[in-house]
Amino acid sequence: MNCYRCRRRCAVALSLAFLGVAFLWVGDAWSQPPRATSPIRLQGKPASANPCLKFLPKDYWLVGAFDFKAFIEFTTREAPAENPQAAMLKQYMQMAKLLTGIDLEKEVETVAFFVAGNPDKNATGLIAVKGTFDSADAERRLASLSAEAMTTSTYKEKKIHSNEEVGYCLLEDSVLLFGTPGLLRGAIDAAEGPPRALPEGLKNVLDRTNGASIVWAAVRPQVILDLKDLADWRAQNQQLHRSLGKLTCLSAAFEMADDGLLINALGSVAAPGEAKELHKYLSDRRSSLLKKEGSNVFASSALILSELSTTGPYVQGSLRLTERAWNELWSTRVIVKP
Repeated sequence: MNCYRCRRRCAVALSLAFLGVAFLWVGDAWSQPPRATSPIRLQGKPASANPCLKFLPKDYWLVGAFDFKAFIEFTTREAPAENPQAAMLKQYMQMAKLLTGIDLEKEVETVAFFVAGNPDKNATGLIAVKGTFDSADAERRLASLSAEAMTTSTYKEKKIHSNEEVGYCLLEDSVLLFGTPGLLRGAIDAAEGPPRALPEGLKNVLDRTNGASIVWAAVRPQVILDLKDLADWRAQNQQLHRSLGKLTCLSAAFEMADDGLLINALGSVAAPGEAKELHKYLSDRRSSLLKKEGSNVFASSALILSELSTTGPYVQGSLRLTERAWNELWSTRVIVKP
């Protein structure tokens, strides 16, 4: 029971953090267009092309991917002697290679994650690691490490190493899955069966989300908005809850730039005209928050660094945590009332 409560709290915290970051851009901050900021990586394939999406659980409500290879390239581009953090990371990766046979620096490309189930009762998770590592060697080493804590079973000719709560499976060549036994079996079903189409709302936003981002994630907002733990918040923010509930799916992509971090969020709505209504509501709310005396300084600063737009059934926002943006914020004049 305690383990479940911890998992539930972690899932709720992760979901709230995702929604909080995604909606920091509530408002159109600048009348002048921002200076173009060069991403570390060029625009790649859409996030919907990620091969790990075939493992998407049917009752998912959060999905995302971490471009591990790009992260390693970014963190180790300086010589280890000049970057102590990079040197420490290399030591951890060497230790991981000894234990698992997987060279994290060279043999892991992307890490996808999924959260499914009822977050108020039985939320479950799945992680997919895709790369170029030797699956047979990795399974042999991992099985040796987990022999005392897990048992091995066979499902559709695939070995699952697990206990009652968590397990792993080398599903395909150079694809390692970690997660609850139920989701591992579901992933095997998905891999063995015919290709499944992505849910429409998820596909709509991921088709327009940069798959080359360091991290991207997508969520079904209504699942988060209806959490039991948010009952008091819903009672105090009824109009905001109704407005955000119009979103069928919401994605956020985090991209490293030459002078900081860019965060882009994209939400889709189902009914015609609702995107403009949501855009107007969020813009008005942003304006009232900035003009309200006593507003949180940190949140107001984030709003000032944000932008918001709408096109068709989509509402798109961005948050610039770059050197240029912070210089503009530093130059912003304010009055502190006594």
